[in-house]
Amino acid sequence: MEQTRPLLTIGMIVKNESRCLERCLKALQPLRNAIPCELIVADTGSTDNTREIAEQYADLVFDFPWNNDFSAARNAVLDRAAGEWYLSIDADEYLDPDISELTAFLRSKKSQSIDFGVVVVRSYFNPDMLGDYTDALLTRLLRLETGVRYQGKIHENFGLDPEMTFKKLDHIIFHHDGYAYTTEEAAQSKAKRNLLILEQELEEQPENLMRMLQCMESAGSLREEGIRFARRGMELAETGRELPAWSDTAPAMARIAVHTAYRYELPELEQWVQWSKREFPDSPFTQIDTAYFYMLWLYRQERYAEAAEEAHRYLDAMERYRGGGYSWVNFAVSSLRCSAQNSEYIALVLGADSDLRLGKKKHVLEALEKLSFVQAKPDITVRWLNVLEQLADDPAAQNLLVRKFTSLMDDSDGSDRSRVRAEAAFQRMAAAFLPGQSVEGWRLYIKLQHPLGAAARCMAAADSQQLQAAMFAVEQWELMPFPAISRAIALGAELPDSFYEQKSEVLREIAVSLAQYEPDWFHALLNWSGTEQTLKQLQFRFELLASALRDTRIVDHPKGLELVEKFISLSQTYLNRLYHPDVLQGEDWTALSGLHRGARLLVLASIAIKQHKWAESIRILRGALAEAPALKPAAELLLKEVQQQKMASDIQAVSPELSVLVTQVKTLLSRYPADDPAVEALKRSEIYQKVAYLIEDTEESMPS
Repeated sequence: MEQTRPLLTIGMIVKNESRCLERCLKALQPLRNAIPCELIVADTGSTDNTREIAEQYADLVFDFPWNNDFSAARNAVLDRAAGEWYLSIDADEYLDPDISELTAFLRSKKSQSIDFGVVVVRSYFNPDMLGDYTDALLTRLLRLETGVRYQGKIHENFGLDPEMTFKKLDHIIFHHDGYAYTTEEAAQSKAKRNLLILEQELEEQPENLMRMLQCMESAGSLREEGIRFARRGMELAETGRELPAWSDTAPAMARIAVHTAYRYELPELEQWVQWSKREFPDSPFTQIDTAYFYMLWLYRQERYAEAAEEAHRYLDAMERYRGGGYSWVNFAVSSLRCSAQNSEYIALVLGADSDLRLGKKKHVLEALEKLSFVQAKPDITVRWLNVLEQLADDPAAQNLLVRKFTSLMDDSDGSDRSRVRAEAAFQRMAAAFLPGQSVEGWRLYIKLQHPLGAAARCMAAADSQQLQAAMFAVEQWELMPFPAISRAIALGAELPDSFYEQKSEVLREIAVSLAQYEPDWFHALLNWSGTEQTLKQLQFRFELLASALRDTRIVDHPKGLELVEKFISLSQTYLNRLYHPDVLQGEDWTALSGLHRGARLLVLASIAIKQHKWAESIRILRGALAEAPALKPAAELLLKEVQQQKMASDIQAVSPELSVLVTQVKTLLSRYPADDPAVEALKRSEIYQKVAYLIEDTEESMPS
């Protein structure tokens, strides 16, 4: 029986593609089911299980020894093809499920008059294949009767005759993740491999503009090679007007050169931009890619008026591109670099920021309204918020934030991209509440029905009553920025019970952090009259005061001693609630944490001070210094106070004549540095030794 000739041969070359090969082959199955197909795979030297995967799906798998020549490998597949048509696909691609346009074309009589089919290859920049991508129109479908072969050792393509006919299949998409590198090293490794082969071909054909373009593209991520090829390529573009395909390749070459100049801050950037605009004003590479990188450069140079104009030109060109306003022939030599959605978003934001700096507020809000966060990268989200916060007091800006907030924080699709974007957005918004900002960006969030909105209303509150109304509406305290809580304490507001329902370790973290958000934190704590009815409320107040006492500034603060006494009073209540009396009264305090042992020692020292047991209180306080370093400033302040009280008591206990003498000696000593010979002589005198314990107030100087 005569074998029926397949309508389509699908050809592939592979090497170590176990990561993605099965995804590719499974996606081809609907096409193979729809029309008579064969699948041929050339393995160029896999060392993983690529061949085993291929053999499960392919009609033919054969070995082809790799010789650094992609065309040779692809032509070996072509030689084995039996179909009327040939479709080329790579392992790091997969065919979109909508194959209706392709099957209809292959079955139609019109296909007999067509030589090539052009499809969309959509290259993603992220491993999750979400969001950022660029589309290239590539010739992947060939009618085998043409006899056309692949040419070029790398970036191989069909040798096209201008007289041949093409069919553009707009809805046939190959999804490609081969450029979605997870590391910069991976990108550079592939670039070096490609460049090695391309340079060899360029040496043989130094005026081949297509090979020069491909060298420029491959060298972009390699600094030295990128700069070298940018300059070499532009020299060839500027002088090679008579070379074949100059009008097709030169604008794409200029685009690569401008990108390289922007990346590596080359002085030729503006010169190359102006050349591109002069020679190819209507090229999409000039109007989109070159304009985009020029906009970035102008913004970096703080030339905001020009940056805004370039952003608007780029956005107009993108609207034309999305509407099909450029011929697909423009992209036969290369694909656009800056047609991805996120590039458009960056242009929107930078253009808006530039307009804002120029005082064009209306244009700013119109531009920011256009941005959707569904596919936006985290850095774009942050930039968007940066610009909008400059208008934080504007009700229109506040309303825009309310409208966009749900999409801004939406991570319901479960992707890492959405989660990271939402986290970055929240962190940026929370940062607006930090002190020391150039603008009070938190005002932007004042209308939100969200903890951030409650936080903004807390910050704006004129008194504790308004503040408490805002705080009592909070349900998700984990989303409440700490500065708003600090503001509540500074205004003396009562924190709601829901606040204390958080885990103890969370309350401790909050307590330790709050001091940095309030300039006069010691005063705020002294005036905070919150009640402590539950153990968690006591714990929070204890941790709050302990955190304040860690600050060495408390030693010289006029209210420092008052705050220490407040901590001691609270500690006595808190520790008595937390521990059994036997634990506190006993000599073994190993059950107490270091901070609790230190607090207990301060309580005991306070009791000794009230009883005028000076030596005992000094001994206890020195023990506190060793037991709880976190309370060192408080213990030192209390120790200083004890020594002063003891001195005053000692002076009162001696004769009036001795008191006068002590005062005279102290006055004299204060006039000279400690290492002055006269001071040293005085301290060795007999009369000084009689009053040394009253002056120096150390245990060693006390009379026995």
